Amino acid sequence: VMAPPTEMSSTCDSCVESFAMSGGCEAVRDDDHAKLAQIMDAPEILACQDLDCEEQMELRCQFSVEAAKSAVMAPPTEMSSTCDSCVESFAMSGGCEAVRDDDHAKLAQIMDAPEILACQDLDCEEQMELRCQFSVEAAKS
Repeated sequence: VMAPPTEMSSTCDSCVESFAMSGGCEAVRDDDHAKLAQIMDAPEILACQDLDCEEQMELRCQFSVEAAKSAVMAPPTEMSSTCDSCVESFAMSGGCEAVRDDDHAKLAQIMDAPEILACQDLDCEEQMELRCQFSVEAAKS
């Protein structure tokens, strides 16, 4: 279901703009998880979760999402166990099925759960693919 690029980027643009205006860039830079969770909970940001706007966000905020993630410098074991628990919560909530069925309403509901919201700044795509046995890339397109 490939949306025309202009439509996709304008949606990403508005999402990234809302994120930036809410202090999202600073929250990522300062590693302020409480502030980030609060921002990610806003309706206009929640609507952006199934878009892949990481690149636009990096440009808008002028940081690398990867750098921001590694700036936390959590020990790898801690990081992966956090991913493990996130992926497990996602799977137990019916997330794998929701992605497979392209059920955006169900996905939004799952992504809204506090234990899943806490996972948004982790990069758990690989573990999720393994757990759900699908390709996140395939699911996005």
